[in-house]
Formats: sequence, C-alpha cells, structure tokens
Amino acid sequence: MNVTSPPVSATHKAARWYASRNIFVFPLHSIVDDEGHCSCRKPDCTNQGKHPRTMNGFKDATTDLETVDRWWGMWPNANVGIDCERSGWAVLDVDPDKGGYDSLAELQQKHGELPDTVRAITGGAGAHIIFKMPRQGFRSYVGIGYGLDTRGIGGYIVAAPSNHKSGGSYVWEEGFTFADVDIAEVPQWMLDLMSQRGTERSQVAADGDIIPEGQRDATLASLAGSMRARGMTEAEILAALQVTNETRVRPPMALADLERIARSIGRYEPGKGTYTTNMGKPSQHIQVDAETGEITPALQGRVLIDPVLRDGLPDPEWVIDQLVVAGRIHLVYGEPESGKTIIALSWVVQCIDRGIPVVFVDEESGLQAIARLLIAMGVDSVDPLLHYFPFVSLSLEDTEALMAYVDEVRPGLVVFDSLTDMLAGAGLDENAGIEVTRWFMEVPTRITRSNWDPAVVLIDHIAKDAGNTNYSVASRAKKAKSDVQWLVTKTADFGPDKTAPVDLTRKKNRPGVMPDRVRLTVGGQDGNLICRPFDSQQDVMHTLPDKALEMLDFIIQEGETTPGEIREKFGFSDKTIQNYGARLVASGKVERVGAGSHWKYVSLVEIPANLPEVPPALGGTFAGISSSPLGEEYRQISKGDTNEEDEEGDEPWWT
Repeated sequence: MNVTSPPVSATHKAARWYASRNIFVFPLHSIVDDEGHCSCRKPDCTNQGKHPRTMNGFKDATTDLETVDRWWGMWPNANVGIDCERSGWAVLDVDPDKGGYDSLAELQQKHGELPDTVRAITGGAGAHIIFKMPRQGFRSYVGIGYGLDTRGIGGYIVAAPSNHKSGGSYVWEEGFTFADVDIAEVPQWMLDLMSQRGTERSQVAADGDIIPEGQRDATLASLAGSMRARGMTEAEILAALQVTNETRVRPPMALADLERIARSIGRYEPGKGTYTTNMGKPSQHIQVDAETGEITPALQGRVLIDPVLRDGLPDPEWVIDQLVVAGRIHLVYGEPESGKTIIALSWVVQCIDRGIPVVFVDEESGLQAIARLLIAMGVDSVDPLLHYFPFVSLSLEDTEALMAYVDEVRPGLVVFDSLTDMLAGAGLDENAGIEVTRWFMEVPTRITRSNWDPAVVLIDHIAKDAGNTNYSVASRAKKAKSDVQWLVTKTADFGPDKTAPVDLTRKKNRPGVMPDRVRLTVGGQDGNLICRPFDSQQDVMHTLPDKALEMLDFIIQEGETTPGEIREKFGFSDKTIQNYGARLVASGKVERVGAGSHWKYVSLVEIPANLPEVPPALGGTFAGISSSPLGEEYRQISKGDTNEEDEEGDEPWWT
C-alpha cells in the first residue's frame, strides 16, 4: 500500500527538511491529548510520544524523501526521531528533573564552558546539546552525571517540532540553531569523563561471563526480572542493563533495545507471581518469575476449557447489535444495488457516533460516492474517527503498512469494499482457494486477532450463476475463513425518495449468537438516507406497490371513498382495486366500513404512540441524524447534479 501525501503537518515538513540535509529520521508516536496520552493508546505506556512507530525503530531511519512521505502519509502527526550515529551526532541529554543543569554547571566550572553548538530545548524543558560524532565513536550512556545522559551509537533523540506529554514542544534554541552556529566538536573533557565512567562500569562487572548474541535478549530480560523483583525502578533497571551491556554483551545491544527490555519488565508490580512478556517482539514470548527473575519460554495459546464448560460462554461483545460481533470476520454479500455499501456505512456511522475508530478501505465506490452517502446520512464530520483509504490495492507485500496503521488507530471496525476487487487488486485469483485463504490469513484474520478484538466486515458480490445466488463468488474459501455470513436481499427498489425493506439472511453463524434474519429499512426519507431496523407498523406503506400507494393517498385526501370512485380516478380494474384494497386493510392503515358487497375505505388509522423503541445499539435512524433534513443541497447531490463527475459514471447513488 503506497500511502503518500504532500506535507500537511509541521512534523512532516520538519522530517523532510532534516532528511534533505542528510539527517536520518524515522517516525515516533506522538501525544494525542492534553492529558499526555500516547498515540499507541496503551494505558501502561511509560514512554509517551517517544517510542518508534516502525518495526525496527531507529534502525529504519532514512534520508529518502519518498519513504518519509510514505511514513507521514500514514501518520501525519508523528513525532520526529533522529538516529544519532548515522546522522553523525554526539548528543548530551540534560534532564532537569534529575538535576541535569546543576550537574552540567559543576562540570563546566571544573573543566570549562561548552563550545557554542546547536542546541534544542526539549518538551520537558531539558536540553539536547549537539556535537559532531568523534572519530573514535561516542557511546550512548545513562548517567555520566546526575541528570546527564549521552546519545550516540545505538541511540536516538526526539527532534523539533515534536510534542511532549507535558504539553510543550521540542524547539531549537534561539541563537543556537543550524542557521546561527555550526555543530562543534565534543570537548575532550567530556570524552575523558565517558572513558572514566566506562572503566568504572568494567570494574563493577568484573569477571562476568560474556553474553553472546544469541542469548542477549533472554539473559538481559532475566536480569531485569530479578532487579524488578527487588523493587528497582525502570530507570534503575536500564542503568544496570547498560553496565552489563557495555562489559559483557558481545556485540553490545543498542540503547533502544535495552530501553525496550527495561520498559517491558518495569511495568509489572515487583514480587507478584509469574508474568509473561514479549519484550516488544511479537514472536518472542517469555515467562519471568517475579521473585527470582528466572526466565522460561512461554507456551502460547493453551487455555482452560473447564471454566467454559462450568460457567457457559460469555455474552458476545456486539459492535452492531445482532449483526456484527467483536473479533470476528463478517462476509456481507448480495446483488448489485442491494444496499450492501449503505448498510456497511450505517455501521460506520453508528461506531463513529459512539466514539469508536473505523478503518474503511474502499476499492468499489470512490471518495465522491462515499461522501455523498455520508452527507445523505446527515454526517458533516467524521474526523478523527473515520480513516478512509480510497482505491487501495492491498498486495500481500504491502500488508505490513496496513497492519502498522491498524495497530496505530486501534479501530473497533474495519471494512473492506469490495472483497472481489480487493483480491483482484492484490493480484490474486478469487477462484483459487489457496490464494484466497492466504489473503484472509494475512489481512482480516491478523486484524481480528489484535488484542483489542476489532470486527472486520468484507463486502462481496454474489456468484454470477443465477442458480447459485445464495453464495458469494468463490464461496468455499471465503466461507471457510469467515465467521459470519450475511446475504443481503432487497424486497423492493429504493431510491432518494423511497424506502424499501432489505433482508439480511444469516448464512454462517460461527459465534453461535446471530439471528436467522434481520430486516432493515433502507432508502431516502424526508431528505435523508436512512438505514434502520424495519418497523412493521411504521414501514409497511413502503412495502406496498405504487398503485396501492396511489389509492392510499386518494383515501387520505377524501377521508372515505368507494371502489367506484377509485376506478373513476385511476382507471384501475375491479380486481386490482379489490386486491390492493385488501392489502391496505391488512396493513392496518385503512379500515373497511359498511356491509355487504359495498366497499368503503376510511382515512389512516392512527399509529399507536407507545411503539417499542428502536434498539439503541442500532442507533435508530442513526441516532437522530434523519431528523435533520439537508434540503436542496442533498437533493442536488442525490440526483448527481454537481460540478464534478462520478468516479463510477452514472451508477445510482445508493449502490
């Protein structure tokens, strides 16, 4: 998936500026609200706005502008990380909360002032002081002095104009920007101090066994677990891991990897049983004894069935009541113009109305068509909850970009429209079961297995064979890999000024909780596009033929009439009048009065005021959206009377 866009955010522009000057950049998570929450959305995040979005972190850093645009196209507000080593930077990091400025003042008083060089003020009111990477290298250390760390080989920094959990932003210090001064050499006394600290670290870890490359993660995680068991903080664990890393690990691990281990272990309460962690690596799960720090492989996937046998299955978590279940793949298929996309968009609107993020991948309708439908539904804004991807061909090679975006957004609902086109765009044969299965495993199945249990909806077409209209195209593989299947069937035509019942018939029910059939009312009503549960009394008139509706309108105008008057008005046959009159009576809208063979009709029967409410989970008419008509603007859009041409030509707006 190629996601690129022109720079629209300050961090995107800054990342391009850095990259164009041979400064290696990569995207970081950012702060998303005034309370300092990280965009990773993890409640236990201890590195808000500072940890990488990409799989390999600072190792992915680049100066390639196309890659930068692709990253910030996916994450427009990403903070900017800079890889110090490849950018040729040796950085002194001053933390004021730990007395960093006082420590630096003492060192300068003893050794002399730092030379003028590029400096940044961090979001937490600290400082990044930038020097040239010396020929002998410059290691990343935690604690060369109180509140003083270094970032060089194996380290990175957060760069301006990234935001900070405190509410501030990173800025280049006035008078010390790239335009004001050149980057200076590292003072010799600082190199001497670092060398001294390295000697001290070696003495602390004397006689320790060498830890080879294949054992680094597990061994250091075990050490971190034993330190956490003794109540050491994440910062203390990180400092100790650095000592071990510098003296015993061959080759040494990058600082970012040490931070990952310390962060993963440090989030647990000390001395509380055994816990499982993957240390930030999805493929590597270990168990750490919180008392001893002993580490063992964790066997993933085994669960106890007895509690289910004893207590029964838990209630399903409905994303859309009776229709869409969390953590499941739903296949929604039917004839063209049967209302599939409208139904899916109604689910999107309901999720947005409840504050649930949605990812919508559209290979079928196009932006204008989707926008028109949303406007007709009464929607005037979907940001930041709807993440829309128009005409995206999801090849297997590009799947990782989508997965990264989904992990960032953490949607409750992901919609693909349509599955047939999506498979074709991926270069797959939808009639080849192996290829379809592979795509399912690589995309929707991976999404539903995310730890927040999103639901996936796949919109699809039915088989072209008229004798096989109950099944989607290449149904065998699709049916095998989906959990729920809904066949969409309209019982009558609908349009901008007319609604009609649409049935969702359940064809697969792996969760075991789906109803056999759900009837919806779909179409235009009072200047709005609606999609809501069918009400037998409220919606029955929309199931009647046009001639019956003409008769009903005449009865309403006259108050009471006869078959002869209807025949004179419309020229209908006696049989037609009798048949449609009987249907009007059966609908409850009309009563028959008099006796014998004489037909008379009266005006509409009042609809009872105490009708049952529409289930809240289905939002009624989109939680009241249909009560706000759009007037002339909607009527023009719905008729295609615009200055722009449809991507799909003259295709009806309701498809």
